[in-house]
Amino acid sequence: MGMFDWVEFKMECPMCKAMLSGFQTKDLENQLNTVNYKSTRNFYGCCDRCATSIHFYKMRNRGAINITATYKMEIFEEKK
Repeated sequence: MGMFDWVEFKMECPMCKAMLSGFQTKDLENQLNTVNYKSTRNFYGCCDRCATSIHFYKMRNRGAINITATYKMEIFEEKK
């Protein structure tokens, strides 16, 4: 079984509106540590209610002098 770190992040499921937490990442030490979402390049989770899978990954904007990071969300619905 693979190891991961927990990500401190909460959001409403975009499909069923349940409150989501328990996001994971494999970007860091993978020792079940709890980390802030800003310290990772990507993180992911799944809604227990509707099985929607959510993946966030960091996008970089290099057009300005200061590099800013934003996250893009991908949503994957369970096929029935």
